[in-house]
Amino acid sequence: MRTDLIKRGALAAAMALLAGLPAHAQDSLVLGPEAPAAAAAPAAPAAPARHTGHVLNINGDRTIAAGEVVDGDVVVLNGDLTVAGEVRGDVTVARGDLHLESGAVVAGDAVVTAGRLVNRGARVSGEMRVVDEGRAMATQEGVPVASRVRLGRSWFAPIGRGLVGLMETLALGLVLAGVGVGLIFYGMPQLTGLSDTVRRNTGRAAAVGVAAHFLVLPLFVVGVVGLAVTIIGLPLLLVYVPLFIVAVLAAAAVGLVTVAHALGERTAEQRGSYDTRHRNAYSYVFTGLSLLLAPLVVANLLGMTGFLGFVGDLVGVFAGVLLWAATSVGIGAVLMGANRTWRERRYRRMMGLGGMEPAAEPGGANAA
Repeated sequence: MRTDLIKRGALAAAMALLAGLPAHAQDSLVLGPEAPAAAAAPAAPAAPARHTGHVLNINGDRTIAAGEVVDGDVVVLNGDLTVAGEVRGDVTVARGDLHLESGAVVAGDAVVTAGRLVNRGARVSGEMRVVDEGRAMATQEGVPVASRVRLGRSWFAPIGRGLVGLMETLALGLVLAGVGVGLIFYGMPQLTGLSDTVRRNTGRAAAVGVAAHFLVLPLFVVGVVGLAVTIIGLPLLLVYVPLFIVAVLAAAAVGLVTVAHALGERTAEQRGSYDTRHRNAYSYVFTGLSLLLAPLVVANLLGMTGFLGFVGDLVGVFAGVLLWAATSVGIGAVLMGANRTWRERRYRRMMGLGGMEPAAEPGGANAA
């Protein structure tokens, strides 16, 4: 019987070969001392097939027919394996089903990853395992007995996933906090104006943000096509594509920080500390980000318990919807603020062309 080390080595080699093949490839390889001879020799219909090396099958089903003997391991990736003959090694199937027919013999282990293992009376000398939850058939003294198999999901697996989720949430919070600090330090008036837009025109900002979600992909495609049809625009694609993506991510980050600032202001109003607005701008952003990311933290903590994983999934869906809504409102406020700024600058340029001072005309009109 082969050891787990040999089996894992064969599977790792199979994965390495799979990474270097095209998606439509369907290869059946025999790895061993007789592999070249078997490839060169013509088919022998009389004698049963016999392989003294490992058999690797990628992106397709494989059958070890009755009377066929494989004197090594059998590894099948992205396909089903049916064994009716004899395998004198381990049998490993990844992303497929393993069918062990009556009369088949497996001298090593039978391991299935992301699939089903069905034993119809085969004799397996090693261990039968299914990685991930599935249905399997185990044989006890020649009598097939249904058994539930679960492998690869230990009690600490939910804890690991929860810790990863907490680290991702912390990383997101740190990035958004950095954006908030930069906006407060370099653009406090603009952040305050966007925050006021969020609070006073929430519905309108949400509508503009949702519309932007649906328009961002068509705008990207139109820009790519417009540059691709011109000779001068082809080199600009190398700049346009990354800049467009960065602009979208920046708008989303600024939008979330804007909504967080508005939430922080609202919280300060409830606590009676709104009069120190500019002095506590940092605390407003941090408070708002904490409120926005708190459901994600709760979802990860619930997922770490295992038995409350379903509740954690529901809280996670709520957290995702909350972040999407906040992003939509924030992006809408950013677009509304950009449109307002553009209109004001256009108005000032027009007044300047008319022989008046760009900045003095609005003030003089108001004074009058």
